[in-house]
Amino acid sequence: MIIRPLNGLLSSGNSPQLSTQDSNSGQIRGSGPGFLNNSLTACMQMNELLKPKEFLLICSLYGNFLYLLMRIIAVKALKDFWIKHKDAEHPLRAWFTEAKRADLKKPADIIRQYRTAGVLKNNRVVFNIKGNDYRLITAINYDFKIIYIRFIGTHKEYDKINAEEI
Repeated sequence: MIIRPLNGLLSSGNSPQLSTQDSNSGQIRGSGPGFLNNSLTACMQMNELLKPKEFLLICSLYGNFLYLLMRIIAVKALKDFWIKHKDAEHPLRAWFTEAKRADLKKPADIIRQYRTAGVLKNNRVVFNIKGNDYRLITAINYDFKIIYIRFIGTHKEYDKINAEEI
């Protein structure tokens, strides 16, 4: 279940407290009198607590919370590409790490973070990889914070496709 921050819905004198956070998995466990047995209420309370960071929370029935920024779909395409083009591995890994941690809410956020990126129709974004040697086309769903890899290739391959429809 994915819950977004709900402004002002919870007004309880007992505020939830964070007890532990696993830096590897991102799991956050909550405790304190503000957490009710109802996991939906607990999720909403945790969202209120984390509201300044504006993370999405995924809440399980067992009371575990996982916050995330961006998910990247079709990472295998990147791996397959850098197997063929060894010089692209490091720049693609760097892009992946940076994109995964990005907090993109609208196309202007992309331009602010990636000055050489081009924003196209249909939520498509073209990234220049390795000093403009390669092109990476993504489709971004800003509401669900998902980046879909649509194309990775050389400029010659890029010229043969329609970036707005791929």
